[in-house]
Amino acid sequence: MSKKKFQILSASHSFQLEIELINDNIWFHKDDMREKFGWILKPEGLCKEEVCIPLKEPLLLLNNDHVNINQFAKELNRPIASEVSKGVIVLGESASDRANWLYAEQAPDFELPDLNGNMHRLSEHFGKKLCLVVHASW
Repeated sequence: MSKKKFQILSASHSFQLEIELINDNIWFHKDDMREKFGWILKPEGLCKEEVCIPLKEPLLLLNNDHVNINQFAKELNRPIASEVSKGVIVLGESASDRANWLYAEQAPDFELPDLNGNMHRLSEHFGKKLCLVVHASW
């Protein structure tokens, strides 16, 4: 069992999270589920504000005081990709959230640095015309 700081990236924000690698699984402390992700575990399932999602496989989600991040993503129907050697986890948005954004014709909010390292959110430019230039080296 080894502890390591990971960078968690999602469409709405990014943050550092202390994780533990146990038998090739990635676990985080259950207190971080509320503090970092905004979800609470209740008898009725995973809850965020007024919305609760029943758990499909609750026994795979928790191990004492730790939450399996892959099962957490699966329970929320969110794609996940991790690169353990780099300490990065990308948590995608659920298909239903993406469908809602497409229906509303509004891009999800995200935050990226400019060339000087200053962070900017898409929502800061709401109502303005904006040109995003995206490049990938692959």
